[in-house]
Amino acid sequence: MPPVYIQCTPRIEDPYLNATCEESMRSAGTAKASLLQAIVDTEILGYKVPKGAEIFMNYHINRPPAAVDELKHSLDLHLFDPERWLEKSEGTEKEKCNAYALPQLAFGGGYRGCSGRKLATIEFRIIVVLPIMNLGFLELLEEFKTPTAIERIFREP
Repeated sequence: MPPVYIQCTPRIEDPYLNATCEESMRSAGTAKASLLQAIVDTEILGYKVPKGAEIFMNYHINRPPAAVDELKHSLDLHLFDPERWLEKSEGTEKEKCNAYALPQLAFGGGYRGCSGRKLATIEFRIIVVLPIMNLGFLELLEEFKTPTAIERIFREP
């Protein structure tokens, strides 16, 4: 039986795809730490840091949870859930991805943030979409084209 191909034209802005990419970066972490250099004499959490000192910031060990609003905080952050990044647009009620819905340091922040963030995000979207677009779906046998078969395929181990 020849494979059945589905024509798929990707949308430029797919909120769920963007949310999935954000959730992947949140849960897997693209950067585990960063090395910064103090440009002035300063103090961090009561410790004196002289100008020129290198500061190693580890993002994933021995850190208290970041402040998150109550709605987001009530979600299970250990679960993979792209929908936590989705919100309704005002007026249109269309879903959109809010990349700032939760705090994360995947690309750093401020003026020292990663200048390649947009390029990396686009590349990540391509890596996610291309394999899906190249999947070939075979037509089901007649015995599997029933609601009972669908129920068994998706519900039974």
